[in-house]
Amino acid sequence: MSLRMSGNRPLCSIYLCRADSRDSDCLIRSAAVHFAAGRGENLRQEELELLRPQGGKPRFSSPAAPRFSISHSGGLWAAAVAEFEVGLDIQRHSGAPLERLQGIARRSFTTEEQVFVEEKGPAAFFDIWAAKEAASKLWGTGIDKSFKGRSTVKGSRPLQRFDGSYIQRPEICPGFSAAVCARVEFELAIIPHPSAV
Repeated sequence: MSLRMSGNRPLCSIYLCRADSRDSDCLIRSAAVHFAAGRGENLRQEELELLRPQGGKPRFSSPAAPRFSISHSGGLWAAAVAEFEVGLDIQRHSGAPLERLQGIARRSFTTEEQVFVEEKGPAAFFDIWAAKEAASKLWGTGIDKSFKGRSTVKGSRPLQRFDGSYIQRPEICPGFSAAVCARVEFELAIIPHPSAV
């Protein structure tokens, strides 16, 4: 399979819409069809059987189908679709006080990440959480004991490489943090979901 390129890097498309997470199966199928059409491939939704292995990452049954990662928060649904394995997470910034977020950070973040949140404020908490969650989705580990031991920041800067993976933090809409993680360098395209246009 040849990778769809944007410049010199393979492309990952993020599809966004306001939707209920219960519509996720239909939404991911139509996003995959749209992504395949952009590659000049004819893929039909009814050909895309979704598999949900116990304790594993959801995927399509066909090895030729695109890879994907889904996230939803605060009424926003998002899917990263690519020809390579990818992890995506979005987080709506809650109105939680910084003290509460710092308590969660003490349990789940490295010391360096905790300092980052103290210096940058609540949005930084959601930026870090989204990055860690996207990486755990890529690796298929979920939130485990290693979640705390892996730092997504170095000093006062978010990392672009994270435990052998590449991470991008696109601005998807005000009041949300997002992160996309892959094992290859990639370009991002943010696209309104076909059902939203």
